[in-house]
This record gives sequence, C-alpha cells and structure tokens, in this order.
Amino acid sequence: PGPFPPGPKGLSFIGNDLDIPSEKEWLTFARWGEKYGHIASVSVLGRRIVVINSAQTAIDILDKKGAIYSDRPIVAMGRELVGWKNAFVLMPYGSRFRVSRRRVHQIFGTNTSFKQFLPVISFEISRSKQCSFIIAATLIADALRMNVANIMQISYGYEIQEESDPFLKLADEAADHFIQSTTPGAFLVNILPILRHIPDWFPRAEFKRTAKEWRSTLHEVVEQPYNYAKQQIAAGDARYSFTSSQLKCGMSNDKEFDIRWTAAALYTGQFNNNHLHARNTTAGSGTASFSLPTSNSAKAQAEIDVIVGNDGLPRFDDREHLPYINALALEVNRWHAVGLLYSVSEDDVQSGYFIPANVWYENLHPLIPRLMIIVCRNMLHDRAVYHKPFEWRPWNKEWGYSVRHVSTTARSASRTDLTVLRF
Repeated sequence: PGPFPPGPKGLSFIGNDLDIPSEKEWLTFARWGEKYGHIASVSVLGRRIVVINSAQTAIDILDKKGAIYSDRPIVAMGRELVGWKNAFVLMPYGSRFRVSRRRVHQIFGTNTSFKQFLPVISFEISRSKQCSFIIAATLIADALRMNVANIMQISYGYEIQEESDPFLKLADEAADHFIQSTTPGAFLVNILPILRHIPDWFPRAEFKRTAKEWRSTLHEVVEQPYNYAKQQIAAGDARYSFTSSQLKCGMSNDKEFDIRWTAAALYTGQFNNNHLHARNTTAGSGTASFSLPTSNSAKAQAEIDVIVGNDGLPRFDDREHLPYINALALEVNRWHAVGLLYSVSEDDVQSGYFIPANVWYENLHPLIPRLMIIVCRNMLHDRAVYHKPFEWRPWNKEWGYSVRHVSTTARSASRTDLTVLRF
C-alpha cells in the first residue's frame, strides 16, 4: 500500500518512545515538520503516530475524508480511566456523537439561535475587570473566570457569584486533569493501554490512584451543576439554558445521560476542537497581548471611539462596523490555537504515504492501537503562509477543519470579540 510517512529513526522494541515529549510537544512536532515534511510519523511500542503540520493536508483528510478520519484514539488515561469517553471531545464517532453534535448545533450553530445568549455574555464581560495597568496574570485569570461564567450561564442558567465559587473551582480542576491525562507522553498507560488493568497496589501504579481521584472530580463536574439546573426547573425558577431547553421536551434515561454529559462538555469547554486549554489560551493570549506596549490597543480604542464615543462599550450589533476588532479576535484564535487527536477507521493513502486503520493487535499482552493522528497548531504558524508567524499580527487569518468542528462560529467569535472589546 505504500510506505509510512517519514520520521526520526527509533530504537528496537520501544521505537520512538524517547522522542515523544511530555510537555510543549508542539515544538518537537514543528521540528519534525521542518525536517520530514508536512506529514511525519513515529512508532511507539507498535503504535503509529502521524503528525500533520500542513493546513492543506489537514483539510484534505479531515474535511474531504471526514467520514473515516473523525474518530478519536484510545487515550487510556483520560478516556478510559478518568472517564472522558462519555464527553463530546473523546466520544467515539457514531450515533451518540451525531446526536450530541445535533443538540449543540440547535443551540449554538447559527447567529440566530445564539443571539439569545448575547445578553448573558455581555453581562459577564461587564463584570470583568477593566484596568489596563493590572498585571497580565491578573487579566488572564479574570478572562478565564469570565469564560467559565459565560458557559455556566449558557449550559445551566447558573450565575457564578465570586472567584471562590465551587463550580469555578471544579471547572478549573477538571480542565487541568483533562489536559494532563490526554497529553501524549505524559502517562505510560497512554502508550501501553494494557497497564490500565494492573491493580492499584502494584509498583509504579500511581497513575491508577491519580485516575481515581480525577474520575471523582469529573463525576462532580457532571452531576453538581446538572442537579442544580434540574432543581431550578422543578421550582419553576430556571433561566433559559442548554439544559433547560433540552429537558423541557421530556426524557428517557438515555436522553438524560446524553444531555448531562453534553452540558458537562460545554461547562468544561470540551465540546469541539478548541477544548478548555485552547479556550484558556485564547483568552489568555488576547489579554496578555493587550498588556504589551504595542499599538494594538490604541488602534482598537480609536475604532471603538468612532462607533460609541468615550462612554460605554460597543454591543455585538456594532461588530460589522469594527473591522480591526474582528481582526484582533481572529488573531487571538490563531496565535495560540491547540489541536486535538484523531484516528482513522479505514486504511488510507495520503500524499503517497500509507495511513493504517486504527485496528488493534490482540496478543498475550496489551491492546496497542496502531495509529493516532495529531493535528498540531504549527500549521497556523507556517512561515510559508504567515509573514512573521510568531508575532502578533491582527491581519492574519484563522480557519477550522473536520466534521467535529461543530458550527459554533457565532459563539466563539461573539465571545472573543466582546472579550477583546472589554480589555
């Protein structure tokens, strides 16, 4: 069928295990792209990992061949042991995934459906700090709190009261656990899934005890805000939200299970390719960039002054008259975008290279998945596409791909634009 994509030479048995970093993996992936081309691959204990560094290649396989490239790989720590397999971001591609995607699209998929949440977003942004002299870390923390507050209102109709709000703490913990448990190379069990079967008391089984703690946190994330929303509905005091809109039509046990997990995925920012780490990076990079001594904020302020003067803030309806603000919002999404993991359900050939299906070897030992595709953010910093890609340049552009890229342009752009306006 053809050769595998090129990559660094590995060692006997372990392959390229020592080449996989446990942090800042995108830097290594970028070097592979520069050395081996837009498609590179490595083998780790029998598992083929393919790294995509080209936007066009990502579009070719994830959009044009989305029917076979839309599954998620088995990430043993995060998906199986911690329990994220029921959430949108790591849910296997199939009927449940399509139902969950349809639920999200009904609420967030168009400008018309999403406009009903704009007052909530505007309210939360108005509560955030507006002090240009505050240090960047404080601005970033405030932006992250605002993001969670927005999604809590949208998902459950719950208004976060203060920085010590328990739901805010839960979201932060769950997001951190998700990032750690799904990062390639962070846990050996993600390389050797059979290790998930060893007993908790076994030597070097600390990851099993960690997973149990993180699973308990995830259970609280799923149950506590959902129960709050149900109590508000029963009392007749529920605000309009994703949960209230879905539950008002009646439900079976299966439907309630799907609604509960879809709402939790929204709550933790896990319902599309830009999971919470990406959202946090988006908000953080945007506020950090405005704390730099550049002309960005001056240009943005001048544009705002033309529309609303010196008093108040623009509304979403003013967006079409604010081209520079729109450019800033798009650049925020490009500057620190984060990719996710994919797997392929059928053998494929791309650019002359063989991409094997995500089948499983069944021997006396582990079930080792043969393929995991990583689409990394380096394609948004491609020097062939962007001039000075690592600099903050608002006239750059952003794009998305794959059938998992749910139509949430209105939601993402609205929140990012209004955040930029606030800061």
